[in-house]
Amino acid sequence: MLWEKNKFSVYSEYMHSNSIEVSLIIPTYNKAPRLALVLESLKKLEYKEGLEIVIVNGGSSDNTEELLKQFSKDFKKLHDVGLEIISIKN
Repeated sequence: MLWEKNKFSVYSEYMHSNSIEVSLIIPTYNKAPRLALVLESLKKLEYKEGLEIVIVNGGSSDNTEELLKQFSKDFKKLHDVGLEIISIKN
């Protein structure tokens, strides 16, 4: 029991230190409603300081860009990496 308490306290201390950085890569293509749900869930995290969110937008024609502008105020590190396939040759 003592080990479990100590293990949790070490974990908690580690998670709240500034030494952890996590990059989350989210690919999307015309999925703005689903992306909104994901970003809303991420807003509820206690540890957002070291969280980097990279959105790989595959040239969406829905309101993904507007949505990302809205959420940019909630996250310090939210990047929209536009990706568009110009042509594919065999």
